[in-house]
Amino acid sequence: MARSEPDWDYLARHGPDRSPLQLRFPLGADWHSLPRCRHTGCDRPATSWPWLCHRCASDWRKAGAPSDIDSWCASAPVPLARRTYAEHRCRVGCDRAAEVHGLCKSCASERRMLRLTVEEYLARGRAPRPGFGKCLVRVCPRMAVVRRSRLCLPHQKQWSNAGTPDREAWALAAAAVYTSVDVVPLVDLAPTIVVQVLRGYEAQLRQGGRINPAQVKSAVRWLCDNAVDDLAAAELPAKGAKTTYLRLWQRTLPLLEADPATEHTRTLVSCTSSTPATRAGASIWGTSTLPGSRTSPSNTSCASPPAAPRRRG
Repeated sequence: MARSEPDWDYLARHGPDRSPLQLRFPLGADWHSLPRCRHTGCDRPATSWPWLCHRCASDWRKAGAPSDIDSWCASAPVPLARRTYAEHRCRVGCDRAAEVHGLCKSCASERRMLRLTVEEYLARGRAPRPGFGKCLVRVCPRMAVVRRSRLCLPHQKQWSNAGTPDREAWALAAAAVYTSVDVVPLVDLAPTIVVQVLRGYEAQLRQGGRINPAQVKSAVRWLCDNAVDDLAAAELPAKGAKTTYLRLWQRTLPLLEADPATEHTRTLVSCTSSTPATRAGASIWGTSTLPGSRTSPSNTSCASPPAAPRRRG
């Protein structure tokens, strides 16, 4: 029988984390298209030319946008470490998220007040501060940074911008926060959708396609925004970059559900998305004999091997 779960062992090498449930795209991996910033000392992703992260690109433009970018990178100072939440704890030992210098907000404030360097502050041996627990938002894996609201910083800003409604009710409905192009949370999706997305994602990888993280992010956000509970039955837009991968995965699902034991014949069919972002290496393979399957869906070019010529005489 066809399996209904993705191959978790295979996927473990290609992005997914199961706790928290999310897709990660390690910079420099050859199975996705997201490069590392050209500055050798930078640990941020770059999404477009000149292939500098947003911070280095800003510094490069302030320097007059020199044409020899590699020489500029070699002489430019190393940017501050990438700021991430819920990934690094305070260096003092506090059960709180660290900011850019490796200290939580409280320790960083105290360090500035004492006018000490980070290393001098750490040498004082201050006792670690207790944390505020996990962010109150149901689908958020980050640590809370505000004692009173028990929200992480991004959700604290969202809650304030929404007019500070009832916090408990707001937190139940609030969506996961997307703060980085190389991390795509899946916790907002229904369990059925998670399996469907990962199976389509896996099929795409197994055919040698390089994953575009921005396309994955757009696809997941579309599913969340439209409250889709079954990708196979969803009515997707006929075109549009935000749903390119969804159309590809949706066409893949019936082929993955096929039971080879019940098939009498098998024809190789190449279905390649005609969208430029996925034209290279995004082909899927399936059978043309599946009950109810479509061999010529819109926005694809499907070609079977040519039939052998007939003999005469």
